[in-house]
Amino acid sequence: PTVPNKWSFCLTGKKARLLDSGNLLAAGPESTVAAPIQRPVDRTNVNGRFDQALNKDHMLRVSFQRNAAELGNLGVGSYDLPGRAYSTRNADNILRFSENGALGRRFFTESRVQVRWADAESRSVLEAPTVRVLDAFTSGGAQQAGGRDAVEFEAATDLDYVRGVHSIRTGILLEGGRYRSDEFANYLGTFTFASLA
Repeated sequence: PTVPNKWSFCLTGKKARLLDSGNLLAAGPESTVAAPIQRPVDRTNVNGRFDQALNKDHMLRVSFQRNAAELGNLGVGSYDLPGRAYSTRNADNILRFSENGALGRRFFTESRVQVRWADAESRSVLEAPTVRVLDAFTSGGAQQAGGRDAVEFEAATDLDYVRGVHSIRTGILLEGGRYRSDEFANYLGTFTFASLA
């Protein structure tokens, strides 16, 4: 608490950089490729909350949450050559307002409004058709492009009535959203061969 029985806040954050590893072992037309592969992962998490006592019975809370990640060098390893690499980026955000408190001796109410917006995107390192030779190698581009985003909202009010060991809850909930996607995959084609010959 910053001011006891009045208001308080909480803020946390985390940033992490990780490396995932794998192996590339492919037999090409002229030589064999063997190499270790590293895939970087960057993650960010932020959480914040603010609480304010409106009076002795009611509390206002505002909170925000963000989770984001970037992953690189995906799609490379095993038979897939470095040109098959692609990266992804995504983020998810939530902003929420809520108010709750007692109404008289037997009623309790909670009202909340929440907005959530999220987006994701993929990007190929190389723009080229895919060439796959079974049990040998896969070259060309990853053919991953575009992404998606969404905005959602929620508004709700609950009313609880308590009498003895029993309680009744009633309320109203309104939800809505907007969604968009322009994800593309394999848009330049894939050519598959049974062998190097």
